[in-house]
Amino acid sequence: IDFSKGGKSDLSVIDSLNFQPAKVDEDDE
Repeated sequence: IDFSKGGKSDLSVIDSLNFQPAKVDEDDE
């Protein structure tokens, strides 16, 4: 059960981190 909660949190963090750089890159250009 713990794994399910941790996996979901990890995915959210990765998605947020991956999305942030993409937006910054567009702004830079």
